[in-house]
Amino acid sequence: MTQSFSNYYAILDIDNFKHFLTAKVTLDYLIKKENTTKLVFYIHKDLKIHNISSENLDTYEVGNDVEEWSPFISESKKITINLKKSIQKGETVNIYFEYSGHITIIKDSEINRISDYYTELGIYSPWFPLSESLDKAYFNVKITTDNENIVVGNNSKQEKNHWIINQKIPTSDCTFLISKYFKDNKYEANFGNVCISIYYIENKHKPISKFLQERISVILKNYTTTFGHIDSQYISIVIVPRIQGGGYCRPGLIILPDRNTANSHYKYQSENEEKYYFKYLAHELAHLWWSKASVSTWEDWLNESFAEFSCLSATRNYYGEEEFIKTINKYKDNIKDLPPIKGLDRNNEKAFDVLYTKGPVLLYELEQEIGRDTFKKLLNCIHTSKVANTDMFLNKLLELTKNDIVNNFIKKLES
Repeated sequence: MTQSFSNYYAILDIDNFKHFLTAKVTLDYLIKKENTTKLVFYIHKDLKIHNISSENLDTYEVGNDVEEWSPFISESKKITINLKKSIQKGETVNIYFEYSGHITIIKDSEINRISDYYTELGIYSPWFPLSESLDKAYFNVKITTDNENIVVGNNSKQEKNHWIINQKIPTSDCTFLISKYFKDNKYEANFGNVCISIYYIENKHKPISKFLQERISVILKNYTTTFGHIDSQYISIVIVPRIQGGGYCRPGLIILPDRNTANSHYKYQSENEEKYYFKYLAHELAHLWWSKASVSTWEDWLNESFAEFSCLSATRNYYGEEEFIKTINKYKDNIKDLPPIKGLDRNNEKAFDVLYTKGPVLLYELEQEIGRDTFKKLLNCIHTSKVANTDMFLNKLLELTKNDIVNNFIKKLES
């Protein structure tokens, strides 16, 4: 049987008090190009590589400098692996990595850390050897940590004296959080075939966790009615008390930052606490529907712009049309002189504004042009047809509308 994705098998020992990670990782890496003789990975700058081995290994080199290679990845160094023999596209190479080191807070975002208070590890300063092309992969991770700790991640389960994360959905990341406070600080909610647990670390987040528990069904009902059903799944939501860094969504996991300490420029920062968390959660929950396009190219607008418009739609449904229009008008005021969506460089300093404000405004204008009912049909069709690029989106738009509407939207994407 042909392997479709790479596979990570990791054994981790995490000492929260010493902020220390010890890792043994076996990677069955799927080759994407013909005649491949060199592989490039990135890993947290402070992790010391003790060993890399493979039957096809010639030499390897671990860089000393922090590499600026991706807008998403901070404080990582390069691992270059040279192979004895070239490998063809579709074949796999088995590589073993052994490493350890301290992981402290990322200087610019504070997203990654190991601490006795809580641990948050993932792609942003990768604890695992991350491929340069951000290839999707399966992850099977065994984590040993202090007995008091709870591990929260995609499909995380406790087995005797360790935890297992078995990610069955291929993704470029494996994020998990660890804290002893998760045991008692938890709410649960269910909607249809979706089961959600809400975790918090600091007691000040208890009231807002309860608020979210009561509003989740409102958001999911709105999305399911409009976009269509999603597969049965278990989702963990964690409110983290960090000073900087935003929220994000992974299969089975949603991270929400502290409103009082999150970056002041963030788009929801001016809202009161309930609206802030409602909108933030609505955006991240929307990624259960909108996460099929590439995140490393301009096609990411199909993920982020659609998730943000969905958030605005949930806001309209819950808080009313006036709140919706107020937000849309604010977004319109902020999109002047922004670069086009089509061809957007994800390293562009304006990329965030393009995807989170300009994209939703274009979708709102399309809704106005074709009518809300037709627009709902379009969203349902995009989700159920698993649209993953803009060409597919435009084809679906053409099926429901006319050539002049499609051509007009293309012009907006290009301007």
